[in-house]
Amino acid sequence: MAEVRDMLEALRSAPVMVATTTREPQPEVQVGEPDAVTERVESQPRQPRPARRRVALLLAGGLVILAGGVLAGQLTPDRKDATDAAPQPPTTSSMPSSNSAVSATPLISATPSGTVPPTASRPPTVHPPPNGGPSALSAVITEYYALMPGNLAEGCNRLTPRYQRNPAGGRGGYQAFWDRIRGVHTSGVTPVAANVVEATVEYNFKNGKLVRERHRYVLVDDGGRRKIDQSTVLSSQTFDHVNAG
Repeated sequence: MAEVRDMLEALRSAPVMVATTTREPQPEVQVGEPDAVTERVESQPRQPRPARRRVALLLAGGLVILAGGVLAGQLTPDRKDATDAAPQPPTTSSMPSSNSAVSATPLISATPSGTVPPTASRPPTVHPPPNGGPSALSAVITEYYALMPGNLAEGCNRLTPRYQRNPAGGRGGYQAFWDRIRGVHTSGVTPVAANVVEATVEYNFKNGKLVRERHRYVLVDDGGRRKIDQSTVLSSQTFDHVNAG
C-alpha cells in the first residue's frame, strides 16, 4: 500500500516530458523577400506529436485507476473489521418476578438423598438364658449343697465328669470327704459373671470343727443342665470346738 502511494506521488510531481526535435540550421540562401517568411516559420517551436502524448496520458490514467482500485480494496476490509469489532449494545433482560424465582427454586426434601427414613421397629425380644437368669445360677449352688451330705449320688450328678475326677477325687474320694461332714450351710450366693457364682460355705465337721470358706464356681451347660465344672477357694477360716446345733 505504501509503494502505491509513493508511485502516485511520483507521477503527480514529475514534469511531463515532451519530446522535441531540433534541426540543424541550414545555410541561409539569400533569395530576397521570401527569406523573411522562412525566418518567421522556423522561429516558432515545433509542437509534439499528438500520438506520443496520448499514449503517455493513457498510461498515467491507467496507473491512477489501478492504484485507486488497490487502495479501495485495502480500505474495504478495514471498514468491515471496524464494523465487526464494534461492541454490540447489551441486551436488557427483565428481572424475574418473585413468583418465577420461587417456582424455580427446587424443593428441599426433608429426607437426605440416599437415606431411608427410619421406620418404627419393635423392641428386640429378650430371650432368657438357658435355665433362667442370675437367680438360676445361684440356685445351682444352693440346691447342690442342700443335698449334702445325705444324697451323695444326686449331688455327684450335679458335677461334671472332670470335676468328679479332680478335685472330688472320684467316687471314693468324694464319699470319704462327705463322711466327715455333719452338716453344710451356704450364704452370700452371688452371680458375678456369666456362669460364674461366688458363695460362702460353712462345713460343720463331726469332730466339732467349723470351716468357713469363700468359693468361686464356674458353671457349664451339660445336656441342658448347669453343672459345677470348677471351684476355687478365695478365702478360708477354721474354728475349733464349735458346738453342734
